[in-house]
Amino acid sequence: MAEHAMESKLRPAVELYTVAICVASVVLCLYSPWAVALSPEIGRVAALAYTLFGLIRLRQAWEVLRYRRNIRRLPRYELTSRQIPVSRKRLFMGRGFLWTRLHTQRLVEAQDPAVAHYIDQPPRYRMARGLERRLEHAPFPLSTLARVTAWDSAFNPLRPLPPVGGSPLLHGVEPDETEVGLPLGERVGHTLVLGTTRVGKTRLAEVYIAQDIHRIEHEVVIVFDPKGDADLLKRMYVEAKRAGREKEFYVFHLGWPEISARYNAVGRFGRISEVASRSRTRSQHPNHRKEHDMTTRTLVDDPGIDVADHSDQNEYLTRREAAALCRVPLSTFDSLRRQNRFPFPDAHMGKHMLWRASTVAAFLEAGGTRGVG
Repeated sequence: MAEHAMESKLRPAVELYTVAICVASVVLCLYSPWAVALSPEIGRVAALAYTLFGLIRLRQAWEVLRYRRNIRRLPRYELTSRQIPVSRKRLFMGRGFLWTRLHTQRLVEAQDPAVAHYIDQPPRYRMARGLERRLEHAPFPLSTLARVTAWDSAFNPLRPLPPVGGSPLLHGVEPDETEVGLPLGERVGHTLVLGTTRVGKTRLAEVYIAQDIHRIEHEVVIVFDPKGDADLLKRMYVEAKRAGREKEFYVFHLGWPEISARYNAVGRFGRISEVASRSRTRSQHPNHRKEHDMTTRTLVDDPGIDVADHSDQNEYLTRREAAALCRVPLSTFDSLRRQNRFPFPDAHMGKHMLWRASTVAAFLEAGGTRGVG
């Protein structure tokens, strides 16, 4: 029959009784070996054996006590933005552990009403919080007492819990947490973070975003924040400034026009060919990256700038627009095209033929429509 590992750490640390007996036995074997009919030499050997056994039981008792304390109050874990490790291979996610069946057993046990006194805060903790509420507006001598009980220090036995929300049980079932990372190659998939309000979802996003901003490759970071968290916005700007990328930082928010980047989406794009002409011209340019950066800055810096004014010669025209420029009916234009008397299209967008404005201008300068009735 297979063996199943069962444990129960929400209990009294009974191992301490064994430790106390071992301590008494060591003292007896060292100082009064004759009381147990032992010679001094055998007494020292027995004292060493009791010492080793007592240390083993002490370690077991410490594990129980540490587990009980950890499941009631998690150890403090703080990390400044400068301490966040930035790796070219892994994404630092924080501290955690691999969930196993043992942790499921511990979680079920922690929800048993019989062990609630190990999970819930002790009465003195609740009394201290109630005292702070009653003494909130008390005069000087009494108000000092409330500040002492609310002192956030390890030396304060009535120290309040950190205001992070959530339940400590999910992390408390494993006292030995380690740093958790995700290979950057795995980020091509989706990541789902679940949690109620004020449990740290946005703060976790800050950890990820800070690493992406500081990564040596200077990755492009795009953040969509529907709720408009001001702390997240400030954190992104601070990290961009620390990384020397503040000039690459743009904010687009209709509610904050004074700091938002601006883009005129309906400026002069009145014809279907205009967007295609700009895309094709930019992709064919040898300095594609430089022109892309310049165009981006133009779009976001000034909504009044018309990009079309800088690319008139490379603007593409449809059949109807080319016929209008040649001052001939569309049917005549199509007849000229079928007779190969009009230049071939410079580009195609789907089934639509497009000509550069410069191509049509050269055709007209050469007298291409003379004699056309």
